[in-house]
Amino acid sequence: MDRSFSDDTAENPNSGNQVTVQKYDRVTVAFHWLTAGLVLALFLIAQGWGFLDRADRAPLKLTHTSLGVVLAALILARIVWRLFFGNRLVAANTGLPSTVARLGHFLLYVLIVLQVGLGFLIGWSGRNAAINAFGFQIPSPLSAFTRDEHNFFEETHNILAWSIIALAGVHASAALFHHYVLRDGLLWRMRLGRGV
Repeated sequence: MDRSFSDDTAENPNSGNQVTVQKYDRVTVAFHWLTAGLVLALFLIAQGWGFLDRADRAPLKLTHTSLGVVLAALILARIVWRLFFGNRLVAANTGLPSTVARLGHFLLYVLIVLQVGLGFLIGWSGRNAAINAFGFQIPSPLSAFTRDEHNFFEETHNILAWSIIALAGVHASAALFHHYVLRDGLLWRMRLGRGV
């Protein structure tokens, strides 16, 4: 498969200059925005059930778990696509900024994978030792967990959730800095649809 990037030339509305923009393929762009949307939805749902009485939390928890399973499948597909099929773009920066950007992306992947894994461990270490997603049970393939282990999984899951949101915020801020301050067209790499 051709892993080269596509070039689009357009007028940068911020500067009026013509810029050549390297774009990710449509599948990569779709994976990016679906992952971002799911991560944000999962975070908001988890924060939201804290405002409800314990008896009223079940629908939100079921939705959270179900979307977590979707995120697991999505992130697995995204990693496979990135490694074997997606196009590769030339780094937007060089030197230290490029290294920091690459580390940030890698850390986001690692944190999301860990977060998904912890989500499964929370379900499997709970009372039912199964994950209920979309009304289907995913039984635990592991031996029984202690209550302390379950609590540790939950606490770490919460810490990682805030860490992911913070890192994603830095990621989004950097993209906006490139777009509005550096005016280098970086944000257009992940634009949905054709053209720039």
